[in-house]
Amino acid sequence: MGTVTQLKPSEDINIDLDRLVEVYEKMGATGNSDAVVRAVEHIEDQLVSISRLYHAGRFREAGVHADNLSCIAAQIGMDSLVSVATDVTVCAEASDTAGLGATVARLTRIGTQSLDAITDPPMSAG
Repeated sequence: MGTVTQLKPSEDINIDLDRLVEVYEKMGATGNSDAVVRAVEHIEDQLVSISRLYHAGRFREAGVHADNLSCIAAQIGMDSLVSVATDVTVCAEASDTAGLGATVARLTRIGTQSLDAITDPPMSAG
């Protein structure tokens, strides 16, 4: 019997740090973290809803949630997440169930990595 290799797909993510800094500057010292925390929580909720709706066969609703997710992610500079959420919406609207399954899985990976990057950024040198 052969060896089983576990694949762990990883995605390249793009976060517009200038946009994120802009959000922080607009909100001021006290409101900035609250705004980003609310956006992150909303993104987490949308990711869970999209997956749940997809698995329940409610594809159009999953697409609506993906569209909402795209808008929120754009506000805080999560460019990769915006792109894939848009792809989910397109697949849902086109009733492309095979494409939708693949893009929902990709959305989950990119969503997780994007949230990790924004909530636990690497330590900067210096």
